[in-house]
Amino acid sequence: MTGIYFLIFNGSVVYVGQSVQLEKRIKCHKDKEHDSIRIIECESNKLSIYESRWIKMFMPKYNVHMNRKKSQHSINLKNSLWTKIEKQAEKDSRSINNLVEKTLEEKFL
Repeated sequence: MTGIYFLIFNGSVVYVGQSVQLEKRIKCHKDKEHDSIRIIECESNKLSIYESRWIKMFMPKYNVHMNRKKSQHSINLKNSLWTKIEKQAEKDSRSINNLVEKTLEEKFL
């Protein structure tokens, strides 16, 4: 399976990654504290674009190389956005992956 994955701890995205072998890659993250994982399947030619955009949006703490300007405001925004996505998915009875993909396209493409 090819796609973007989110490691989540206490409701916050702590890492965003990409892989063409998701199952294998996710197992490599035993060093990162997380309690759940979300996956967005996508074509391999879009992985870098999507990953970069999600890292900019959520500014996860384990993606430190991409997070040079972290502020409390951005942390609050990322948490509230993820909560809104999950609530909307429950309300609409759609999978979180489909809703996240739709949200990504609406915001960035």
